[in-house]
Amino acid sequence: MTLTACTGEQAVNARDQLPSSCLNDIEIAISNTTGDLYNQERHNSEHSEDSEPQDDRPATMQCSANFLATNTKIEGPSRRFIQARYLMLPESDLFREPILHATTMYSDQVEEAEISSTVRKLHYVADEAHYWHDEEGPFPGARVIIRDRNLLINISFSGEDRSADQEVPMSPIEAQESAQTIAKAIAETL
Repeated sequence: MTLTACTGEQAVNARDQLPSSCLNDIEIAISNTTGDLYNQERHNSEHSEDSEPQDDRPATMQCSANFLATNTKIEGPSRRFIQARYLMLPESDLFREPILHATTMYSDQVEEAEISSTVRKLHYVADEAHYWHDEEGPFPGARVIIRDRNLLINISFSGEDRSADQEVPMSPIEAQESAQTIAKAIAETL
């Protein structure tokens, strides 16, 4: 999902406004959404832009956490996957009005999601936030997009549950509630 800010506020230009790690400060929310899997097998991944970013280009960061059940024979949650992608638009020759540009990008993503999903507004989270359940793609699950000034954040939450010796996608309602919990936690760190 993506976060950006309202046109009535100043853009945040400092590239260091991106968090040092996009999931580290929300461990309570992660624990609450992954349940028993939190203390089992976990794999983290984090990717930031090049070590020497250019001030006139967007700053990006992406990270994920994948939680797996250590005993695959037990019924219940077997996998939970959380991903967050950040895009900070700087004030530059390319983005003279970064907040307006981020707002447009945010609106475009919401409109694109509305084509195949029921998109709902997530109230009281940053300047704008919407969520939906996405059945398409390799990992069906919930998506949240957040805009805080000139910052866009895309959040994905998906998972599988084991039932009768087969893996099935987690319920759409649980995925959406979990994605919203993660989005609210991230927004509180901004």
